[in-house]
Amino acid sequence: MYKERNERSERRVIFLDIDGVLQPGVNESRFKHDMDALKEELARKYHEPAYLELDKYDVAAVYYDWDAEAVSRLKHLIEETKAEIVLSSDWRHSKNLEQMKLLFRIHDLDGYLTELLPGTKEFSDKPEDLPVYLSNHPDLYYYCVIDDRFMDRFFPGRFVYVDYRYRALSDKHCLEAANILKNGPWWDLAEQETEFADRWEYKKPEERIIPEIHDGIKKAIFLDFDGVLNDDLGRKGDGIVVREYAVEYLRRIVNQTGADIILTSSRRLAFSDYLEGRLNRDSLAYDDFEQFSKLLERNYLMIKGMTPIIGSGPDARPAEIRSWLTCRPDVESFVILDDDDFWAWDELNEHFVRTVNLYGCFDKKGNLIKEPARGINNMHMYHAIEILKDKSMPKLKEAFVLRP
Repeated sequence: MYKERNERSERRVIFLDIDGVLQPGVNESRFKHDMDALKEELARKYHEPAYLELDKYDVAAVYYDWDAEAVSRLKHLIEETKAEIVLSSDWRHSKNLEQMKLLFRIHDLDGYLTELLPGTKEFSDKPEDLPVYLSNHPDLYYYCVIDDRFMDRFFPGRFVYVDYRYRALSDKHCLEAANILKNGPWWDLAEQETEFADRWEYKKPEERIIPEIHDGIKKAIFLDFDGVLNDDLGRKGDGIVVREYAVEYLRRIVNQTGADIILTSSRRLAFSDYLEGRLNRDSLAYDDFEQFSKLLERNYLMIKGMTPIIGSGPDARPAEIRSWLTCRPDVESFVILDDDDFWAWDELNEHFVRTVNLYGCFDKKGNLIKEPARGINNMHMYHAIEILKDKSMPKLKEAFVLRP
């Protein structure tokens, strides 16, 4: 449920998983050690006999198999954002808060753990329990869910996915989480950038300070919607609905390059309204976004941001992309997927893949004889991958200027 700014608590919460986030599945050193002796050692060290009552496998897993770097990164994230931990891991089903605090104390994390996510029924699941918790805390807006199970569709804009390629919490994950905890979901940050761009244009050059945003994104796919994910023929013949094959192409680009998806479409505000529950369910756009979200989930894809709105209509898109890039010094490469060939792409042109198939649309004299097909195809996909792998960042024109 969308919350107005004056209803938002300043509380920051990390809903934390353990297995796959702090404890990689490949770590099983605990079986090489005397676990009973470890419990006795911890009971003496902390003057706490309750360690003797804990399951020895749990104690040894925390002590030996939690990734030290992941634990260190989590501490830094919490201290940077002033966040607290609400444990969403399945560990909450077999232990109470006091027992979990004893386990977290082994890594000096006990002071950050405030709650175990309550279950709605015996052995209930996170997608069931977390929405209930959020409804019981309607002022909680700044939260992120960190998990190795893909749940972005349940917690859009606030989910950090620790997938199998990372094994445990990485620096990139922490940058993503910090950005969410500080600014809210990605559409909130875009709104802040839009406000900043408006102020920036009226300052003298020597007074202009461009903010640096570190959100973990090193490669970006600037994604238009209509004409890329569909053929943009309008509602007649169901032409505007997202095509499954288009999202599959997008997935292959992401998998081969590790790039993050940034929305540039004129429909990005409507999509954020859909994610926040503000979009009318009877609107045609609602069905499009519902299908789009399901296809993203099926392909393990997430939207990580959107460009600021600093002009009216799609003609402003090149300037909006420049503005987004100018604030992000960590970005190393990017590609633009769009069906419109704007005059103002300029230095962005080498990163532009126009998702239009012009083959067979012109006669020998160069006259247009039929409307070209729109939508991403196989060649567009390979071109995008090549750009993301080989094209470094260009020198950008001045930011926030609509007509360079």
